[in-house]
Amino acid sequence: MSDSQPPPKDSFEERLSQVYIHHQNGRHAEAESIYRELIAEQPEIWQLHFNLGLLFFEQLRYEEALTCYLDGLAINEDCFDLLYNTAICQKELERFEDAITSYTKALSLEPEDIDCRYNLAGCYLSAGKDQESITAYTELLDCQPVHIPSLNNLAYLFHKSGNSTNARDLYQRILK
Repeated sequence: MSDSQPPPKDSFEERLSQVYIHHQNGRHAEAESIYRELIAEQPEIWQLHFNLGLLFFEQLRYEEALTCYLDGLAINEDCFDLLYNTAICQKELERFEDAITSYTKALSLEPEDIDCRYNLAGCYLSAGKDQESITAYTELLDCQPVHIPSLNNLAYLFHKSGNSTNARDLYQRILK
């Protein structure tokens, strides 16, 4: 090899190993650079978009994370993890209607997921849709009767709506 030739490029698999190490060790700039390089070479691998989205999310770069998750969904539209993380970003960006749509689609894939149900109810609450929030918290509690945050939020919603009997019953459940 002559001095004028660039060094050989590491294989895709070697760079994939490197990017995970950089990501895990908080070397964000290095990880981002390698993720972008890998995506440019293999744009059809949805997991690369997902992982770059995670990197951005960890840095509170929600708009960029959302773009990555949406790019991943363009490849794999029925991926629960992509839908869930898309919804989280949308919620962080206060795009509650979009988040509700994403959480709802995610729940169609994994209807028993408690975190998804809880976040959906919270989006309804943040969007000012109290009745939908009550329904979502109630459905969650049907699946997991002692989910304390849901009991508390549902009690609050009942209290707010003037239904003190249901609110008191829920507060008593929390105390047990």
